[in-house]
Amino acid sequence: MKKGIIVFSLIIITIFTGCSGWKRSGYDRVEMNSVGEVEITDVRQNNNVINYTLVNGTDQSIWFGSKFEFERDRLGKWYKVETVVDAEVTPELYHLPPNSQEEYQIHLEYWKNVKPGKYRIVKEFNLSKYNEIRKEEEPGNEYFFVSQVFEIVE
Repeated sequence: MKKGIIVFSLIIITIFTGCSGWKRSGYDRVEMNSVGEVEITDVRQNNNVINYTLVNGTDQSIWFGSKFEFERDRLGKWYKVETVVDAEVTPELYHLPPNSQEEYQIHLEYWKNVKPGKYRIVKEFNLSKYNEIRKEEEPGNEYFFVSQVFEIVE
C-alpha cells in the first residue's frame, strides 16, 4: 500500500513539474538587487499591461538591453514564462543616466499561460566605466541583476 502511495505521489509530482513545459529560472543562484540604488518600483497592472519603473539612484549611468525575464512562482520556485511566439530580441543597448528613472511595459497578451499569481521581473544591467581612450562612459564588464516580485490579478 505504501509503495502505491509513493508511486502515485511521484507520478503526480512529475505531471505538475517535469511535464508542465515550464522551464526553471536561470536566476536561482544569482544575487539579485546587489546594487541597492538600482531598483524596479511602482509595478502595477492596468488590464492586460504591467507597468513598472526602473530607477537608477546611483551616481553612474546603468546600461541594459531590451531583454528581461518574466517569471512565475510555482510552489516556491521560479519558472520562466514563455512568449506566445519565438521572437528575437534586438540587441539594443540603453542607458539610464544617474539619479533618473524610466517607465516600461509588459504586454501580457505576448506571454503564455499568464494567470493570477505571483510573478517577478528580472533585468540584467552594467554600471558605467569611463573609457580613457574614447573619453566617454561605456558599460562596465560586471553584470548585476535587479528584480521585483508582484501579483497579477484577474
